Amino acid sequence: MYSRIACLTLLFSFLTSLAWATPPENGIEWETDLLKARTKALKVDKPILIVFGAEWCTFCKKMEQTTLAEKEMVKAINERFVPVHLDFDKSKAIAKALEVKGIPSSIVISTDADVLARKDGFAKSEEYLKILAKGLYNHQIRTASGTREVE
Repeated sequence: MYSRIACLTLLFSFLTSLAWATPPENGIEWETDLLKARTKALKVDKPILIVFGAEWCTFCKKMEQTTLAEKEMVKAINERFVPVHLDFDKSKAIAKALEVKGIPSSIVISTDADVLARKDGFAKSEEYLKILAKGLYNHQIRTASGTREVE
């Protein structure tokens, strides 16, 4: 577990030199720099929601235009998470560290890079909200107990 955290910590340090995809304009206040997002998440005590996509990915575009564009979803994500949009093709090291096998992929992580919840593939709103709720729940348990272990 410590090697994974160390690996992700090293990746965070390289993020400022990488080129990032322009996030979709769907109302979500996307960060494109994971290091900046981590700093923000530490300040506001929120988990980080990372969404991996790509220009060529049809289901990524569909999810960005439907699920992630719904008014209630936008509000929930902006209020409860620090959202990060990463291009899978330009962020392969991060995707590998987080074990992303396909896209779209949405992963909720702690500021220590512990995975709190994940969804690989397209998801409609109801399913996506369940993943977000699981991530928030695990974040709250982790915060309340001071533990680094997550279910």
